[in-house]
Amino acid sequence: MATAEEIRDLDIVNVHEAKTHLSRLLQRVERGEQITIARAGKPVARLIPVEPSNPRTNVRGSYRGRIWMSENFDEPLPSGTYLRLLDEPEPLFAGAIAAANFRTLSVHPRHVFALPELPDIHRDPFDRMLVAQALVDDLDLVTGDHEMREYPVRTVW
Repeated sequence: MATAEEIRDLDIVNVHEAKTHLSRLLQRVERGEQITIARAGKPVARLIPVEPSNPRTNVRGSYRGRIWMSENFDEPLPSGTYLRLLDEPEPLFAGAIAAANFRTLSVHPRHVFALPELPDIHRDPFDRMLVAQALVDDLDLVTGDHEMREYPVRTVW
């Protein structure tokens, strides 16, 4: 519990004001302010900035040696060459995803709602969805596509 002196140094708002102006209060908190919420003049909660739990930076080359892709990965396969899927690929993929500390992504409405806000740089709808997911969920986007780097998203490769 905060001391009376600490409370005097903080901005205090009542519950009604906090509910009515939550977005504005959160903007102030993002700038580093602390805001106390009071009920009937008695402080009951505090809005404070949260330090990122895993700050990341887009350092070019930070994945060097950890990701490898053949120079001709996107060339057509020789005639008569066929790819055969494993009988049970799920355990293999699940193991590889876990070993790489990756996580799978689902498409959620929040990603779809971000699509109209994207600049019209890339025409591929799947790539645009990847950008929306990276932006909305604050993710690094692994891509060699130069057009994707024009979006305001952190890229690796």
